Amino acid sequence: RITTALHLTAGSGYHHQPDWSPGGMRVVFVRYDGKTMSLRLLDLTNGRDSALVENGAVNVEPRWSPDGKQIVYVSTLFEGRWHIYLTDLSARPPVAPVLLCGRVGTGVA
Repeated sequence: RITTALHLTAGSGYHHQPDWSPGGMRVVFVRYDGKTMSLRLLDLTNGRDSALVENGAVNVEPRWSPDGKQIVYVSTLFEGRWHIYLTDLSARPPVAPVLLCGRVGTGVA
C-alpha cells in the first residue's frame, strides 16, 4: 500500500489530466506552458516523457482506448473550437491525429 504521493513528471509548466494506460506502463497527460496545452506521454519504465501532440492549440482530456493503441482527446486545432481527435500510437510511421467529429456537411463524421 502506497501511503505517499509520487512525483512522476518534471520540467516547466503545469502537468494535469493524467490517464493511465490499460497496460499500466504509460501515462498520457496535459502540459500547460502558459501559452498552449500539449499532450505528453510518460514512459513509467524509464521516467521519460515525450511529446504526443504539440500543435499550438488547446489539447485536453486525453483518454486511452481499451487496447492501449489509441488516444482520443479534445482540441481547439480545427477552427479554434472544441472537436474530438484520435491519435493512433500503433501506426508506423506515426500518422497525424484524425478529426473524429466536425461541422455538419463537411464530410467529417
